[in-house]
Amino acid sequence: MEKRKLVSRILAGTLSVLGFVACDGLGGNEEMYGCPTVAFQVKGTVVSEDVGPLEGIRVVVRTAWDNADYNADTVYTDAKGEFKSHELSSVAIDQQKVYFDDVDEENNGGIFKSDSIALEKMDKKQLKKGDGWFNGQFEYTAPVVKLSKEEKKPEE
Repeated sequence: MEKRKLVSRILAGTLSVLGFVACDGLGGNEEMYGCPTVAFQVKGTVVSEDVGPLEGIRVVVRTAWDNADYNADTVYTDAKGEFKSHELSSVAIDQQKVYFDDVDEENNGGIFKSDSIALEKMDKKQLKKGDGWFNGQFEYTAPVVKLSKEEKKPEE
């Protein structure tokens, strides 16, 4: 009888661990396995003090709670310096960062230094209430991101 209890406890523990491992956010089946999820979108404007709105700045929104490279959304700023990510989903929110990189060399008036900002530093607006494992849908608006020009290195 004691052996049967031990086997039951081992199976219950294993199944619990497998349920949490399946909720890594990669497969899109978080709700089926009982992991809380949240939908979100990020928007904002990128400018330079000299040039004004910056077009062509790469904006990378990380969806992983630990800011890992996988499952990131990449968009680019338009002629007004504005960007809006796709609707994203994650099992945790607020610790993610948004990265801003100048990838077009001098096409937008110079070469600008990279920058980043955490979601928790942005204005957060709830668009839809959650239900069950779904914690709702949110829109994050970044404060105006001001990139500074990189100083030109003297030629040797």
